[in-house]
This record gives sequence, structure tokens and C-alpha cells, in this order.
Amino acid sequence: MKDLYMKYLIMAAAALLVVTIVILGVFVPAEKKKMQPAVEQGATQTTEQVSQNTGASTEAATVSPVTASTTAVPGTTDSTASTEQVTESTEAKVQDPERVYDLSAPALDEYLGATGVVKWLEDHCNDYYLKTEFLIGSYAFDEPEKLLRPYGEYGDEGRMNCTGFVSHVMKSCGADLSPLTSQGQWGGYANAVSYWKLASAGDVGYYTFDSVEDLLASGKARKGDVLYLEPDWSVANTDCHIGFFWGDNSADNKFWNSDLRGNAITEITMIDPIQKIYLFPLSGK
Repeated sequence: MKDLYMKYLIMAAAALLVVTIVILGVFVPAEKKKMQPAVEQGATQTTEQVSQNTGASTEAATVSPVTASTTAVPGTTDSTASTEQVTESTEAKVQDPERVYDLSAPALDEYLGATGVVKWLEDHCNDYYLKTEFLIGSYAFDEPEKLLRPYGEYGDEGRMNCTGFVSHVMKSCGADLSPLTSQGQWGGYANAVSYWKLASAGDVGYYTFDSVEDLLASGKARKGDVLYLEPDWSVANTDCHIGFFWGDNSADNKFWNSDLRGNAITEITMIDPIQKIYLFPLSGK
């Protein structure tokens, strides 16, 4: 009887073992199968995240020299938007800031009563001033008005000297030129020295520079400012020069002036060596 009991017990244990093996063979692989996509998805997400982080690091390494001083925009994840911000930031650095007139004496345009000088010049460029012939001869100082005659107003009879160009622009913008005439300089408002006398008397604000390079490096010049170029007066038969700074930024060497070549936009030059440059900043009004 005891042997028969042991026989049935062994058979029951064997059956239980078989059932356990079957259960493990059916259900465990199924659970593994259910879990596998989640694991693979997690691995994929991790890989993508690493890739994105690597890309972000690469972009930051490329952009950082340009945007070191640029504050990041919160919530910005679009790489295109970031690139546009970098471009705008870079362009902003190239452009000059808005004019802030901080000299104690009045600006030249304010002192003479002129407004909208830059706009006037921009509106009366090719069809008005440029290519107007230069009037040679100091005899014209007897009738300074003859030196203020651009093609746009006088056609083939148009003639200007350097100061005539500047004074015609100022007059066209509402300036009263009598303060220039009252300086007592021969030629009055058609002689650049009259503008220099306003500076030397402290009537208008100005900066001075020893060279063109110093002027361009100063960051002071703005489009439309008046430049007076002073020569070494100890040299025989020397002469001064005057015109408008016309650079698109403060370091852009462009000068709108009238000289022996006629009225033109050139680099800042004059026939005689420049000893000093006077910059008359306009108020910007």
C-alpha cells in the first residue's frame, strides 16, 4: 500500500512539473513579447534624444561666437527661428544705433533751422545734385548765389562749389544762411571757412579727428553729417573742403561732395593733405 501511495505521489509531482513547464512556456514568452516594443521604443527615444542633443550642441558651438551676447528666447525650439534670430542679431550689430545728439552746443541743422536734411538728399540724388559741374574761380564769391545752382534746378546752367552744395541743401531744408554770411568770410555761405567759424565760435557742436581712419573708427559719423576738411594753411595755395558723410554705417567711407570732378559720392578725399576733420553731427530731425 505504501509503495502504491508513493507511486501516485511521484506521478502527481511529475504531472505538476509538466503543467508548470507548459505554463511557463506559454505565458512568459507572451509577457516578454508584450514588453519588447516598449523597451525598443524607449531605446529609440533615447537614441533620438541623444541625436537631438548632439545636434543642439553642434549648433550652439557654431552659433555661440556670433550670439555670445544674445539672450536666448524662452521656449524656442525651432532651429529655423533660431537661425533667423542669429541673422537679425548679426545684422543689428552691423547697423549703427539711432542718433543720440549729446553735445552741449546746438546741432548744425538746428542752429540754421534746417529739417529733414537726409531725406532731402535721398529724394534729390540722381535727378538733382549728382554730376553738377564744379564752378572754378574765387571770383564767384562776389556773387555766392551762383555757387548754389544744381542741375535739378538750373539745368545746363547748373554749377556748384563744395560749400554751395552744402548750403543749397541746408537752404532747401529751411535753413537761414545769414549766420554764415555774418561771419564776415569772403563768399559768406559759399565759403566752407564760414562753417568752420561757427565751430570755432562755439555756436554749433562738433567733433574733430586727425585722420579719416580716426573718423571712421570713432563710430560718431551718421549719414547726412557735415564734414569740414581742414588743410595745412601754411602751405601755399591750399584750400579746405566740405561735404556730407554718406556712409551706410559709421565706418563706411562715403562722402557726398562737389570738387573738380563735379558733384559725386566718393571716398573722403581732398586735393590737399587733410590736417584735421571737423564732424558736424546733425540732430537727425
